[in-house]
Order: sequence, then structure tokens, then C-alpha cells
Amino acid sequence: MHRHLEAIVSSEAGARMSPALRPAIYTIAAALAGMLLVTLLCQIPVTHRVDVGRFDAGYVRGFYDPERLDLPQARAYLNGSDGSARWTRAESFLLFPQAGLPAEVTLRLRGWRADGSPPNVAILIDGREAYTGVTTGEWQEIRLAVQQSSLKPEDVLITLRADTAPISSGDPRPAGVLVDAAEYRTARPPLQPYPAQLAWGALAGALLALALADAQWGGRAPWLRFLTPLHAWVAGMLLIGLAYLLLYRLQPAYPYPLRGLLPGVCALLGATMAVRYGPALAARQPTLPDVLAAGGIVVWTTAILLAAQDHVTLSVPGVEKDFRVFATRAIDLALIFRADGFYHLGYPLLLWCVAPLTEGNVFLAARLIAACAGAVFLGASWVLARCTLGRGLALAALTMLALNPFVVQYALYIGSDMPFAAFCALTLALLARWTERKTAWLLILAGVAAGCAFLVRHPGILLFPFGVLVVWMRREARGARRKGREAREARGAGREGREARGAGREGREARGEGREGREAQGEGREGCEARGEGREARGEGREGREARETQQEANVQRSTFNAQRSTFNVSAFALAFFAVIAPQVIVNVRDTGNPFYNQQAKNIWLAVYGDSDWGRWNEVSNDVPLADVILEDPARFANAWWSNLRAFIGAGAESSGDAGQASQLRLLAFPANWLAVVGLVGWLALIGLQGRSPGFRADGGSAQEVPDDHIRAATHPDGRLISRREGIRPVRRPSLRGWTSVRRFTKGDDNRGQRRSRRRRRRLHGAHLLSTHNHTPATPPFAAPLLVWVALYTAVLAVGLPLQRFFLPLAPIYALAAAWTLALAIGALATRWAWHPARLWIIGVLVFLLLLWQGFALGAREVLDRQPVDEVAAIRLVQQTVPSGKPLRAILAPGDPVGKYSAIAHRIATPDQETRYLLHSSELGPRPDGTLIAVFGRYALVQVQQ
Repeated sequence: MHRHLEAIVSSEAGARMSPALRPAIYTIAAALAGMLLVTLLCQIPVTHRVDVGRFDAGYVRGFYDPERLDLPQARAYLNGSDGSARWTRAESFLLFPQAGLPAEVTLRLRGWRADGSPPNVAILIDGREAYTGVTTGEWQEIRLAVQQSSLKPEDVLITLRADTAPISSGDPRPAGVLVDAAEYRTARPPLQPYPAQLAWGALAGALLALALADAQWGGRAPWLRFLTPLHAWVAGMLLIGLAYLLLYRLQPAYPYPLRGLLPGVCALLGATMAVRYGPALAARQPTLPDVLAAGGIVVWTTAILLAAQDHVTLSVPGVEKDFRVFATRAIDLALIFRADGFYHLGYPLLLWCVAPLTEGNVFLAARLIAACAGAVFLGASWVLARCTLGRGLALAALTMLALNPFVVQYALYIGSDMPFAAFCALTLALLARWTERKTAWLLILAGVAAGCAFLVRHPGILLFPFGVLVVWMRREARGARRKGREAREARGAGREGREARGAGREGREARGEGREGREAQGEGREGCEARGEGREARGEGREGREARETQQEANVQRSTFNAQRSTFNVSAFALAFFAVIAPQVIVNVRDTGNPFYNQQAKNIWLAVYGDSDWGRWNEVSNDVPLADVILEDPARFANAWWSNLRAFIGAGAESSGDAGQASQLRLLAFPANWLAVVGLVGWLALIGLQGRSPGFRADGGSAQEVPDDHIRAATHPDGRLISRREGIRPVRRPSLRGWTSVRRFTKGDDNRGQRRSRRRRRRLHGAHLLSTHNHTPATPPFAAPLLVWVALYTAVLAVGLPLQRFFLPLAPIYALAAAWTLALAIGALATRWAWHPARLWIIGVLVFLLLLWQGFALGAREVLDRQPVDEVAAIRLVQQTVPSGKPLRAILAPGDPVGKYSAIAHRIATPDQETRYLLHSSELGPRPDGTLIAVFGRYALVQVQQ
């Protein structure tokens, strides 16, 4: 291969090769070589033996804890084992590396029962059923052939499904079968590699070739001292292949194969590529962050929709218990358009509109709405961040939200939480966009989004005063900027006057000295000329005063126009808001006579006086007025409000619980949550300094203008810092070839000269830090309204039941604050150590991806694992057994969610509809006659004769 590639480079055809075609050919050749390496390594036979119950963490998933004979109170069912085993649940898994095809899996298990018949067991290999049968009650071995390939990325998945029952009278755990040992063995060569392993090998080879690529493949890169890129690539691939063989295919000495080895290697090489080529690519394509953000939202939404396929029934206990109320109202418009003091009509109406797309199944409609609302939530948060912080920081904020388990959970939970948060984020984004564009249509759309938020939940009403406040805050900001311009003009006129008076004094002094001699007479003439200049300056001063008076009159007229314009903007926002909420207002007036009818005071009573105990729900009427709740015990009400507010910010020693409370820290994952808190405190501090110091501007500027010649003296035209002292050469931006050049740059006289220049620019600007990379500690332009929204929303929600999910609309603001703090840290590093800011940004985003990578899976598991196992198994069985489009009859207990609130609810037959399939619950007695298909917990699927 080496000689072949060198022949290509040295040949005439290679010499005529275009610069763009040469790297492509090398990359394709490297990918093919990587595939060949994986194919050769897969020809080595391997065996993985698993002693289930001892050092098996790398192979088992979903089992109970180990059972051992050497532990006290050992069980009799372990007799005949090797001393350790594990019980399976209704569904448990074994994972083996994709070593090649064909292969064989051997399982030693026991279907033991204290009383009753042994359980049935089904074994699946990569989702395909390979064995079904009844266990004997004794130890038995089951051998299964693995012959079909799979598209799974890492593992051979062995699934064990068994009927569950309590192990004994003293051990109520519902268990399936007892597994003692497992073995995975490949056949003799030739072996067929799995497609995923070939793909990972090809990707690793291509990425390594690109990471080592230079202008000439046969040349020597500056940072490769002893190897050419080709030699370095061969050495790297040999190391990757050796690690793949010893740590993945062959069973290590400690039996824990690294199943994610090749994906991890590819991720590391991809990160290296991003750090090396990212700055140049970002400079060449400024819109690249926008493209990455849009593509990331699409990928995230696709992943949510795929994960939602496993959400087939209500996740309990949790937030989905309220879905029964929404689903009941969504079946009829008459039920939707009626007054309800606890739930507005927005979410049921949304379910009614989407249900036709899911064959009338409101559960599937809610699942689709949650995923789409999550996409809108991310998109609106990105627009808000882009308007507030810019493209790069917006991408960082989007990453923190997309990989946030809190956001992922509520994109999968069915309910009104994510739609409400999406409408809130959309309102904030449109208002932030309006502050840039000043277009009335943006205000109208913001009013529509705020109205939709109110239709979904009562706290949406807070968006109306907030929107009005944003419009008036922009008017006051314009007035403050106008006053600042007038003050700067007045200071300029004052400086001119002082210069004219100084010239007059010099003229008088020169006239006095003129009596001493002819030379002094010449100076006297200069004094006369100075007096003439003084008279001209005074004339210019009078003209300046007249111009200022004219400008003040124009400013008065402009102020009147701005007041009229602000009134128009407020009216546009208000009309759009009230037009959207009109259906709810009309329904409330028709049914109750109160346009803003609600019964949320009962929730407040439960939080203040009922200690949030739902068992005391009926101790007070639904129509209890809020005034009565407050006046019943004002001190207790105020103390409850302060306790809830403190719990959001962070409880301290006053909390006697073992675990502290800080709801705001749960809005984002670590470490983004702490960066957000630091960012919000920084915003408050900078805005406070702006209010106290007239010369300080929180947007990073200074009210005192700096002469342009001073700035030019301290900076090069291309933005680089230079030294004003003679004998010190200009401070250059460090080389981008490698980290070694940066380390050399930070030593010696150049670094001292750079520090001097930086201190000089700090003195010139006085109130704030001016950096060469423009990373000034400045509040974003929309920071003050965002802080107002956080304070308003938190203060109001602290009155009632401040559940964690109610604070989801604040997550975008905390992500913005975290990204702002990250920008300050990167700016400080770039300034202090002269590192390239774009490269630091890429490294920062990659570090956050590494820290938050598990967030998506954690959020999805939190939702999916709360589903009852027997309900999930019954629904999956119906989906796999009953032909598509065929209905089935359900005999279930009242309130059972499988029949009404599940993924198969639309397939349940009406009483007068004939069907051959019956889903029966043991809670309603013995099952009817028919052919039993399967039993899972209390559910049985039966085929009956018509």
C-alpha cells in the first residue's frame, strides 16, 4: 500500500491531479484500508465466557442484583449452579461484542418457582425471536445460532423475556428465570464482519488521514518531526487495530470489553479535525454556526420522535396523570369550549386538531405535539440567543439545552408543559427580534404567541405586562441614548470654548511681551492672530448654541413621535394578545360571568395550608377566593411564599432535610447550571454599575469618548495591539500551526510588551476591560428584560405549588447566561495566553458535548422507565401479533390506561364490532375461552372464535 501510494504521488497522473481531488483520493484510500484492517482482525476466532453474578457488569443489563451461595441466607434455587446467578425481570438483556458471523450463544438458566408451573421464556437475538419454550424447573442449557447480520452500532443484543412471579413468600420481587452462565463463541474462519464495524473502521481511517494531511502527502508536516504523514497514519491505524483486538474482540483479563472503543476513537479524531480546521472554516463560512444549529435541531427532533416510539402508555407516577382530563375534553368540542377553573382550552383544542393525524388516538397526538413543541422550544431559544449573544454563543446555548435531561424529559412527556414553554420562548424570541428590527409584525406575532401561552396555562397572562414593559423600556432606552448624545455635544462645545479662552490668554501674554523687543512684536502679531481666532471661536460657539437649540427642538418633536410610536406598538401587541385569548374569555363570561375565571386559589391553599398533601384536596371548595386564602393567615401565606422563593434560589442551613433545594440548578445540567448562575449575577452586577456610575455602560462601552488618535496609537489597523515604545517590536498574533508556537510566544519580551499594551488600553477606556478579541464583560442588549421576566415569573409561581416542571420556560434564559459566562472565560484565556478565540470556542463546545453527552439518554430513560412493565409488554405484544388495521376487544379494569391512553387505544373495538382478538385483565376475573397467545403480568392476549 505504501509503495502504491508513493507511486501515485510521483507519477505524472498524480502531478496533474487537482488540489481538491488529491485529498479526496487519499481519504477514500485510507477508508478502504481501515475496512480491510477490521476485516482481517475479524478473522481471529474469539470466545466470551460470562459467569453471571461475578464480574459481569460489562455484559448484563436489566437483571436483579447477584444471588450467591457464599452470602448469608443463600437460597435453595442456587443449588447446582457455579455459586452465583441473577434473576431476570420481565425483560433483561445480555450484550456481546460484534465479533463476526457465524457465531453461537449458549445460556445456562433455570425456570424455578416455589409453587406453580415453571415460566415460559422467549429469547431474541438482535430483535429477532430465536427461541420460545417452557422451562423445566431444573438447570438447562440453550444453544442458539447467530447467523443474521444486524445494523446495531456496537453490540450483539440477547433479549430474555419470561413470565414473572414473586420469587417466594418472603421475596415479593417479580422475577422470570435464573441465569447462571452465558457464552458467546465465533465459528472458524472465514468470518463475516458486521456492517457497523466496517463502517467504524472506514471512518477511523479517513479521519486519521485528514487529521494528518498536509499540503503534500509525501511531505513532512512541521509538527511531525520524525514521520511523514503516511508513516504516521500507518502507525496510528496499527495502534487502533491493536486496541480494537485486545480491548473489544478478545475478552480482556478483566471481563469488561470496551464496546464503544471504535466510536470513541472516531469521536476523538473528529474533535481533532474540528480543532485543527474549525477556525479557518468558520472564517470562510460565517453562517456555519447557523447551519449547525438548524441541523442540530432537526437531528434532535428526529431522535425525540424515535425515542417516543417506546413511549406507549402513561408514565407513572409523574406528570402524565393530568392527561386523563385533557384526553376526556379533547374528544368533543362542546367539552373543550366550556369554562374550567384549572385547565384552559388551549391544550385540549390542540389535541383535537392533531388527533385526525393519528387515527383519533389522543395519546399519539399528544406524543407528536410534545416532540414538535420541543423543536419549537429549541428553535425559539436559539433565535433568542442569536439576537442577544450572536451566532457562536447561540450555538453553545442550543447545545446546553438540547442535551439537557430536563428538556428531553418534557419533550417526551405528554402534557401541557412543553407546549407552554415553547410559546413562552417564542414570545421572548420575537420580542428580542423586535428590539433589533422595530417591525410591527414582530410585535403582533409576539402577542399571538403570548396569547397561545395563556390559552395553554394561566401563568401565560404574565407575558402581557412583560411585553408592554419591553416596549416602554425600549422607549426609555432611546431617550437615554439621546440625552447621552446631547451631553457629549455639550462637552465638545465646552472643550472648544476652553481652547478659545486659552488662545486669548496666550494672545494677551504675547502682547505684553511685545514691549520688550522686536522679537516680542512678532509674538504680539501672533497674539493678534490668536485673538482673531478666539473671536472666530466665540462666533462658532454662538452658532453651536443656536444649533443645539435647534437640535433640542427637534428632539422634543422626536420624543413626541416616539411616544406616539410606543403607544402604537403597545396597542399592536395588546390587540394581538386579546384577539387570541378571546375564545377563552368568551367561554368564561358565558359560563361564569368572569372573563378571567380560574380556581387556582385552591392550589395555593393546598400549598400554604395543606402542606401540598393531595389527600387534603377536598377540605376546601374549588371556588375559594384568593383573598380568603391570603387573609386566613397573612403571615403564614408570606412565609410560604418566601420559602418557595428560597427553595428556587437555593436553601441553606435553614433547611433541615438531608438534601438541599435549589430548583434553578436543576434547569440545566452540570456544569452549565453553575455557569448560568454566575452569568445572571454578572448581569445584575453590570446593570447595577451602570445605574450607579454615569461613566459606565453595561453594554461594554464608556460614556467618556476616547480620542481616535489615542486608539490608533495603541492598535494596528488590523486590530492587533502594538507598543508605542521605541525598540520593542509589534506584538503579533500567535502562529496557528500548533500549541508549541503559542507556548514560545508567551515567553520573553513579547509577552511583557503585550501586557504593557493591554494595560495601556485599559487606561484609555477606564471603566471596562478592552480585549483584542472583543470579549468584553458586557451585558447582552436584552439582558435587563430577561432578568425582569425571571424575577416576575419566579415571584408569581412561588405563591402556589412551585413544581420543578413549572420552571421549564426559564431554561432558555439560564442557557443564555451560561453561554455568556463561557464567553467571558474564553475571552480571558484568549487575552491572557494569546490563544486563538475560535479554537478555544471549538474546544469549549467539545468539552460541553463530552460532559453533557449522556443527558439525552438520561432524560429519555427517566420517562420510559416509569411505564409499567406489564402494560408495555401487553401493548408490544398487540402491536406485534394483531395484524395492522385489525381491531381487538379489551376487557380491562375501569381506569386502566391501556384501553384509552396508550399507543393502541385507537385499535380497541366498540362493543358491536366483531374481532378475533381479546386483551383481558385478570382484575376482572378468569379469562374467557380461546387460544392463549401470551400472558404478561395481569394481561392475557387471547384469540377467540367468532
